[in-house]
Amino acid sequence: MASPTHHRRSVALAAFLTVAMIVTMVMGVGPGLELINPDKPGESAFGLWGLPKVYLWGLLWYAVQLVLVIIACCTLWRTGDESETDTSTSEGSDPC
Repeated sequence: MASPTHHRRSVALAAFLTVAMIVTMVMGVGPGLELINPDKPGESAFGLWGLPKVYLWGLLWYAVQLVLVIIACCTLWRTGDESETDTSTSEGSDPC
């Protein structure tokens, strides 16, 4: 059984990851897009390696979301008690 300290840490991590995911969704394709989208005429829409700034902005936030999902997968989305699950089917399936 998990200790109360471990449970509190898991709840705090889950809350942080939830807030971080919401922020990435807002910044990636929501109102945060207005920060990078060139509205002024004559302003260059291209950024790094000839890719549009808007595209790079979206890729950045998708990469952040991927990192958040990997952290959640390796820390939060695990079964709590290994004795309850059939280990013959899940053996070697731990991605972390």
